[in-house]
Amino acid sequence: MTDIDVSFVMTVYNKEYYLPSVLKALLNQTGLKNPEYIFIDDVSSDNSVQIIKEATAGLKNVKIVINEKNCGISKSTNKGIALATGEYTRLLDSD
Repeated sequence: MTDIDVSFVMTVYNKEYYLPSVLKALLNQTGLKNPEYIFIDDVSSDNSVQIIKEATAGLKNVKIVINEKNCGISKSTNKGIALATGEYTRLLDSD
């Protein structure tokens, strides 16, 4: 059994415009004991990955995966779910 209560899985593809506000809302969630954050980037050509890295710097239980090639949302989502270790998994949109 894991001590992670919720795994948040977010797929990302060129969402730099939306990410600051989405990440702020996600990271300000309350009532969680030990959340996990999993980000699957589908080869974004903008600053999405850098924004995620800056927003999650210093946090524990953060996984940032950058696909080698564009796989699409379904494969990226499945990859994130496979990495999740929490008791519950919550899928999130990046916009």
